[in-house]
Amino acid sequence: MGMFMLLPILLLGGGLGGASELLDYVDTQAYWKAKSTEPTVRDLVLMIDAAPKADDISALIKQLGHEEFDQREAASEAIAKKGVGVIPQLKVATKSTDAEIAERAGRLITELSGGDTDPAVHKLMIIRTLGELKDKAALPALRPLVASTEPFVSTYAQRSIALIEGKPFQPVGLSAQQWDKDVWMLPKGVKLVAQLTMPGGGPLDWVKALDNLAVGPVGAGVTKEQMHAQMQQGVFTALNSVGNVRIDGLTMGVSGDPGQQSGFMAVFVRGYYNRDKVKAALAKMNVQMGEEEGMTVATPPNAGMKLILASDELLVITGGPPGGNYPMKELLTAIKTGKGAIAEDEEVAALIKSANRKTGGWAVAQMTDTYKSAGPWLAGYDTIVAERISEKGKTTIKATGKGKDAEKVAAAVADLNKNLEMLREQFKAGGAAGGFVPKPMVEFIQSLKLESTGNSATLTGSMEGSFESMLGAMMFPMMMMGGPGF
Repeated sequence: MGMFMLLPILLLGGGLGGASELLDYVDTQAYWKAKSTEPTVRDLVLMIDAAPKADDISALIKQLGHEEFDQREAASEAIAKKGVGVIPQLKVATKSTDAEIAERAGRLITELSGGDTDPAVHKLMIIRTLGELKDKAALPALRPLVASTEPFVSTYAQRSIALIEGKPFQPVGLSAQQWDKDVWMLPKGVKLVAQLTMPGGGPLDWVKALDNLAVGPVGAGVTKEQMHAQMQQGVFTALNSVGNVRIDGLTMGVSGDPGQQSGFMAVFVRGYYNRDKVKAALAKMNVQMGEEEGMTVATPPNAGMKLILASDELLVITGGPPGGNYPMKELLTAIKTGKGAIAEDEEVAALIKSANRKTGGWAVAQMTDTYKSAGPWLAGYDTIVAERISEKGKTTIKATGKGKDAEKVAAAVADLNKNLEMLREQFKAGGAAGGFVPKPMVEFIQSLKLESTGNSATLTGSMEGSFESMLGAMMFPMMMMGGPGF
């Protein structure tokens, strides 16, 4: 049942330029305030233009491990005065077998990169902020960065230039070919399929996100501002651990028998992440790491999932009941060959082909007995097809369910309408659920309309405004429950 409730959120999710990067959740003002810095174009340009090369500091790095404290401190001070150009040498030093050298090199990187342990994140924030300042004086420094091969740098430079020049900018995102290919990489046994693209709308508007919280304090004694601060702390922690992460699109498949003792899900995540950094972060968390078919596989303890770190552009997640029978062999083969076995299921394949897969968000389900048992509101259907339509600042979800028995379909419609009405009344009364649901989602639920005609039923609902505001508001309670470690 939880999976079906999640689908509307997923389908709403990449529309209207939703945030698609981890760095999108960083509030620019909060970022520079944490560094006690008031960013100006002049200072930011100087940071970008800082010489990437520096003198050989190998002798000073060796001195970081000197037996005398004063000598170690003197070396740290001398290196700090060299500027950001020495960071590459310090990165190498962080892997030193001398614990003192490694620890001091890490601290110097943090100091030189403006408080970020990953200087690449700091550089991206400089570029992003230059765009937000909208001063043409920044253009000479930004234009050369368009040709950069560093991850994210070229896209950030192009977006900032577009902001300054008042022009629209649309990142490349996931290709139509890859989008279509991924769905056929799913394994046999999948009966529910969903795809979602994340077009990338840039940084989250935190003012709107805060305003869109449905009620005042969200949780016992927790204000919106406190949740914002908690969120920023968590995002900073994650960025300094794994660097920036971008999601271009998700392809999800769920087996027909999900339960406490059976079933599986598989998700192909397309975008970009630094695989080496993620591997290192997982290792620090004592996550079991191994190799299967030449690919790195991470198995978090007691999590009921496995992560296949296929490449910097692809992460594959599979999971189910702890210790369950996950389709690892099928997924590893699909990653290598680009082809899964889902097409062998003719009914599911036909259902997929019937969906409008060009909308950027769609889902289909061949209703098994397990799916139908999730609740009376699903019991009457044999198939469900849903799509997301995003246009002119509005997102609409349309889902059509079909069954053989018109009476059962009518009963399912009546049950869901009854539950929707109860939920709407709860929102009106300012119930507990309302505190965790942003206003656009409340408005979407209020707009839902479900009708049946014979053995078919159609559910439609629309949402005005920006999805990123809704997503940001939804992240607040998730962040609070997850803690500062994100």
